[in-house]
Amino acid sequence: MANQIQIKRSPSTGTPASLNPGELAYSNAVGGSGVLFIGSTDGGTVVPIGGVRNPGVLTANQALVANSSSGINRVYAANVDLSFLGANGNQGTAGYILYSGGTGSNAYWGSAGGLTTNVNAQYAWTNTQSFSNTITFNGQIDVANAIQANGSVGSAGYVLISGGAGANAYWAAPGTLSINTASQFTWTNTQTFTNTITFNSAILANTINATSITLGSADVVNATGIYTTGTVNAASLTVGTAVVINSTTSTFTSNVAFNDYVTTNFIPSSNNTYTLGNTTNRWEALYVSGSTIYLGSANLASDSNGNVTFANGVIVNSFSIGTYGGTGNGIVANTSFFGWGNSTANVSIAWDSTGQDLLSIAGNVNNYIEGVIWNANTQSSASADFSINDSLGPYSNNYIDIGINGTGWANSQWTINGPSDAYVYTGNTNLSIGTGGNQGNLVFFTAGTLAANERMRITAGGNVGINNTAPTNMLSVNGTTYLGGALTVTGTSSLQNVNVSGNLVVSGTVVTVNTATLQVNDNVIEIGFNNGVLSTDAIDAGIYTPSNTSGTLQYSGLARIAASSTNGNPWYKIFSTTTNPNSGLTITSSTTGALQAYLYPNGLGGGFVANASNVQITANGTFGVNFVANSLSLTTALGTTSGGTGQSSYTTGDLLYASSTSALSKLSVPGSAANGQVLQIVNNLPAYGTLDGGTF
Repeated sequence: MANQIQIKRSPSTGTPASLNPGELAYSNAVGGSGVLFIGSTDGGTVVPIGGVRNPGVLTANQALVANSSSGINRVYAANVDLSFLGANGNQGTAGYILYSGGTGSNAYWGSAGGLTTNVNAQYAWTNTQSFSNTITFNGQIDVANAIQANGSVGSAGYVLISGGAGANAYWAAPGTLSINTASQFTWTNTQTFTNTITFNSAILANTINATSITLGSADVVNATGIYTTGTVNAASLTVGTAVVINSTTSTFTSNVAFNDYVTTNFIPSSNNTYTLGNTTNRWEALYVSGSTIYLGSANLASDSNGNVTFANGVIVNSFSIGTYGGTGNGIVANTSFFGWGNSTANVSIAWDSTGQDLLSIAGNVNNYIEGVIWNANTQSSASADFSINDSLGPYSNNYIDIGINGTGWANSQWTINGPSDAYVYTGNTNLSIGTGGNQGNLVFFTAGTLAANERMRITAGGNVGINNTAPTNMLSVNGTTYLGGALTVTGTSSLQNVNVSGNLVVSGTVVTVNTATLQVNDNVIEIGFNNGVLSTDAIDAGIYTPSNTSGTLQYSGLARIAASSTNGNPWYKIFSTTTNPNSGLTITSSTTGALQAYLYPNGLGGGFVANASNVQITANGTFGVNFVANSLSLTTALGTTSGGTGQSSYTTGDLLYASSTSALSKLSVPGSAANGQVLQIVNNLPAYGTLDGGTF
């Protein structure tokens, strides 16, 4: 668009005579400067603001002035060719170098000999350096390559040796060095020798680490043992990794064999850590380990409570404490009898191999006798149980269990009852509870043991009575009864004041509700339930009501038409007919009578189709009529007075504008020549055109 907005321009006049404030003009006069001008805000001055300006390339006697001292503060150049360079008023002498004068001072020329070296600085040379005088280094010297001395760099592993006063230093092998063996050496740190060291006098050392030490001709110490016929005087003696001897203890980290007596206490270095002997090499008479004494193949030990335990059991042919069945309390155990009791047989628990009972418990008191089982533990899984198993024995799933939960019971695997609650159950088999004779009743009671505490009984004849001690029917219930599930009644029943909280299924042909008011609290009512279980959609479903005007019976309602519907797109009809729709499974066109309207599914192209040439939707009072849809199709364009545009078609780029108080007109793009044109007002109407500032 910018090439179509033209400012004032002239190819011949160098400067416009005048410009309005903010007005632009460009001059490209032959021989002129080609300058862009703007009118000043004073209304009379023409100000050049851009374009080509003099002097351009500097000629003789021309200069660029940037400050009051007639100098240029800073010059940036990609390449500079210098014939002469002045500094501080002169061009220097051949070979001079340019020195900085520092902040606020001029640069100047000076000789290279005027440079000095900072002796405290660190220098790194990447090439060979030669010094003719003495060099003193006060710090570390890092050498990346070889150091030459006396004309040679030496061989790998050589050391640098001083030649003495007036002589050159030189490289030499370490083996050429000698040690004064007559001198006494004192080392303050650890020394490592790779060869044999011979000492002709005493050795004073805190620790000697050696594979083998030979002391004279009689004493040898190595990793195998200590062999000496004399005395070893040392503050600490270490042999290999197995033996450490010092003034405090003797430590052996591997097995030690003694061929002679141990003449002092043999004490382990730490408590409850080491054993005396082992399982393959034992002491002849005793083997002790921890709190256990091993005697041959048996063990004798003590537990954490101080009790003596026998790991392999105790075998006694006969065991008796006191007397059993005699004058006092007693326990008797032998190969044919085991029992305990007292002299009067108030309590007698025994097993006798000559009898049939595996366990007999007897008593003789004017009160109940009982076998008591209890669990004193109060944690969440504690209970006391009496279990009887079948031939599979303990730990099988075929058992009956009688038990009671502990006071702290809180096990997530058993929540049928709680703390201190009792139970009777079987693990994996049937449980039968009943009476063996044909005269006994099975009675259930709660909250006490009196006759009044009976809650339910099953008679010998099979009648069940709930809150009824003499039931005459298969089920007799006295009191309010609640049925939370389904109830199926096949015979004729008389019910009064029935409150059904679950599902109520009534089977038959016709269900008649003969009440003044039918009230349904559910917000959704399902009809045609059986249609949902069929494999084909062949049943119409709906609701209708009969009416009678002037002796003519009419049926009108709303129905889902199966023939026109799918699962995802149901089709509903509002109908009125003189034929009872309930006479068949479908409501065909012959039974719909005068069709009032269709409710099409969205997938079939509509939502509501009226059966009339004109449909008027009128809202009562102040209520509005709203249409909510993805699209709205009209045969005739909606006029402007009704909120429309009155236009039925458009071209790309069209603009709408009010051409009168009740009509909208289109302003179209004026073709391919419209590029760069702007919208403007012509004769008080919008139009496209170009903007031209004219010439001067």
